[in-house]
Parts: sequence; structure tokens; C-alpha cells
Amino acid sequence: MNAICYFLGALNTVSTDSKKLSTQISHTSDLAKSVSAKVRSVDMARSRASECQKRVHDLIDLQLCSQGVLNALEEEDYEKGSALIGRFLSIDQNVLRRTAGDVGSNGSVTSVSDAVDTLEKATEKMRKLVVIRFDEAVNKDDLASVERFLKLFPLL
Repeated sequence: MNAICYFLGALNTVSTDSKKLSTQISHTSDLAKSVSAKVRSVDMARSRASECQKRVHDLIDLQLCSQGVLNALEEEDYEKGSALIGRFLSIDQNVLRRTAGDVGSNGSVTSVSDAVDTLEKATEKMRKLVVIRFDEAVNKDDLASVERFLKLFPLL
């Protein structure tokens, strides 16, 4: 009986300690949930900032490609023009259209749309020119020119 009374007292202590531990675990769990929600919020903001930064870089690339491709066509620099068109084609066209729609309210949509139109026309023109020059090189049996123009096809 004495042993039972002794262990009963110890059980009361264990019960009290268990309740304290349960309260601490519950508090820690709530704190972890709060921190996790804040981390998700920061991650979402970082993701949006990264997407915005990519859109800005795409617009800068679009303007540079638009200006550069016209000069390359004029100078018959097919390598440079093909590289610029390759950069343009690597930009997600849906993002460009969405960006043009987003910036349309402040009047700059025409520059984005004009740059896209310029690059689309230049792409078609460059494709035709490269095919013509390639065919001419093949007909002349000019291996160096064939290799030169063959390297441009993947970019276009």
C-alpha cells in the first residue's frame, strides 16, 4: 500500500509535467505555423519580384533585338541578326503579349507591339535571306559559306 501511495504521488507529478509539456508543444506548433505562413508570404513576394525582373529584362532584350536586327539586315551581318532573332524567339511570346497589355495603360504598348512586329518581320526576312544565301552557296559548291549559313538555321 505504501508503494502504491508513493507511486500515486509520482503519477500526479508526471501528469502535471505532461500537461506543461503539452502546452509547450502546442505553443511551439502554433509558432511554427506562423513562421511557415510568413516564409510562404516572403517566398511568394520573391517569386513575383523575380517574374517582374524577368519581364523587364525581356523588354530590354526586345528593344535591343529590335534595333540591332534592323542594323544587321542593313549590313548583311547574318550571324549577328540571327543571334538577335534567336534571343527574340527565346522570349516567351505569351509573356510579351501580357506585358504589352499590362503597359498599355500608360501609352508605351505601341513601342512593345512595334518591336514585336519589327522582329517578326525581320525573322521572316532573315529566314528567306539565309535560305537564298544557303542555296547559292550550295550551287556554287562553296563549303565555307554552306557551313556559315547552316549554323544560322537553328537560331532562326
